[in-house]
Amino acid sequence: MKIRCKNCFKTLRPNEEYCTYCGERSEEVAQLMKKGVSDIDSTTKLKLALVLYGILGFVGTGIFIVVFSLLYKKVGTSTMDFNVNANSLLITSLVLLFVLLVTYSKELKSMIFNGNIYMFGSTLLVGGISIVAIYLLSKISSFTKVVPSYMTEYINGGDRYLQENNGLFSIACMYVSMIAVVVVEEIVFRRRLVDALDDDTLLSERWILVVAALFSTFLDFIWVMSIETLFMSFIINLIMTLIYMNTNRSIGVNILLRIILVTLVFLF
Repeated sequence: MKIRCKNCFKTLRPNEEYCTYCGERSEEVAQLMKKGVSDIDSTTKLKLALVLYGILGFVGTGIFIVVFSLLYKKVGTSTMDFNVNANSLLITSLVLLFVLLVTYSKELKSMIFNGNIYMFGSTLLVGGISIVAIYLLSKISSFTKVVPSYMTEYINGGDRYLQENNGLFSIACMYVSMIAVVVVEEIVFRRRLVDALDDDTLLSERWILVVAALFSTFLDFIWVMSIETLFMSFIINLIMTLIYMNTNRSIGVNILLRIILVTLVFLF
């Protein structure tokens, strides 16, 4: 597992208590030298995150889809497809978010932002421009959607849907579920996946960027199960991974940018 200098972010050797580049003392290296043991490696943490993601996200969503399908067929509703998918995603996303926050509670502070003001400002600017471009691109084709079509079709359904089944409440629940998805994916796809590739493989940063984006897109697809979001999911994962790697492994900027993007889609 790599340990980086808190000041200049240089990768430190196991016995490099003081950074040879800037002289900053590393408490992590000092503890490692004192105890002779290291923290749980990044690959082990990734495996745990993937197990939780697979069981609660993929399998859980599938189970709830079957359950809700049977329920809605009995009572009958004009928005059955939406209710089945949206309710399933809402439950699994909130449960998975809660489990991940509890599991990684000790890391939350460093997870959110671990860089400097320059990193924050520059990545927020570049990311903001990218998010606007992604939003505009999502409007040109049915295969460049940011959120699944069953959600956008429901939002665009007009008064008919808003008057049925507490439409506004359903849209609010849908929005909450997408925010939960954003946070979950940033923890799993960025914090756990990129760290494992960076710490425990010999891949260059360019290949880490590509592999992480491809794998993240696949994981997003098997959870949300939306073909029309595949292309945009890959672009988003590519940009978010790049931002993560340039903010000293922080997901705060990513979460903020993706919440803005989801909000734009729901509002406009």
